[in-house]
Amino acid sequence: MMNSNTAETVTGVMARLTNAWQAKDVPGYLALLADQVDVVNRGGQRLTGKQAFAQHLNWLLNYQAIFEAEHTLESARVLRPGLALVHELRIEPLRQSRATYLLVEHEEGQWLIESIAIAPIEHPRDPATGERI
Repeated sequence: MMNSNTAETVTGVMARLTNAWQAKDVPGYLALLADQVDVVNRGGQRLTGKQAFAQHLNWLLNYQAIFEAEHTLESARVLRPGLALVHELRIEPLRQSRATYLLVEHEEGQWLIESIAIAPIEHPRDPATGERI
């Protein structure tokens, strides 16, 4: 179970991340990530390190709808002291996804995101027809 100080800290990091995302504040967003962050985007592409992800974020600035997503923090829990796991639901105008974040406590109590994995939410297909059900 996460103590209340840790919970407030982790949810605060996530709130700042969402605010930076919605403001298209790439430097503000990147400030919350570890230098060697690993990111798997919703297309399955793996980006390693803040610099690679920064290039991807700057490219994403061309797609307004993804910055209008509604972000809902679904769960946040400590796996062990200094290590937290967060699940977030993202609802965009035309699609939905779920993101998983791994946060690590660094020097002087600073929590940084070490890993982000985004999975699209899709309805299953009927095995007989291949159509979404």
